[in-house]
Amino acid sequence: YAMCQVFATGVIVGVVASVYSLTAISVIRMVHICYTHLYTRHFTQKHCILYCCILWIVTFLLSTPPVMGWGKLDYLPKAVHCGLEYKDDLGYILFLYILAEGPALVLTFTCYAKIYMKIKASSKLVAQHATSQNTDQQKRSKARQRQAFCSFVISALFTLLWGPFCILTVLDNLGDLDPTLIKITTWMGFSN
Repeated sequence: YAMCQVFATGVIVGVVASVYSLTAISVIRMVHICYTHLYTRHFTQKHCILYCCILWIVTFLLSTPPVMGWGKLDYLPKAVHCGLEYKDDLGYILFLYILAEGPALVLTFTCYAKIYMKIKASSKLVAQHATSQNTDQQKRSKARQRQAFCSFVISALFTLLWGPFCILTVLDNLGDLDPTLIKITTWMGFSN
């Protein structure tokens, strides 16, 4: 029973930390690409350490309510693993999805949309002024595009792999869903 609780808590911490890390990466990239003048001021080594500490404090604050009694950590036969028993108390799940992870994912994709628009506008300007002297600028622009695209794909895959599980945990409370469906979406999430 104790190992089940440790495993379930680890899963919750891992998911929340992943969401907030992806969000932090998207914000950092957006500031670096769209607001370059702010990047050097707000992302010093000292600030980054502080931001990481805040990220982990928030992660633990959002992940530990089941240990304190809000929600129940138990073996989930439908999912074939230990996790948050969402059938008994949907309140914590809804809190986590709607107030914690939902806004973080919206912010992540908003940042990538802003990055995309900035890079697209910048690429047009570089192309208009293309000369042999600014090929270095073109290379940097292409590298930024690749990095932003790669981070976007990672965030999108995370959302696509965990999203169905999140939706089904809520729907399973409304009616008894097929255990195979729950197992598939659970392992999709774990595969990320």
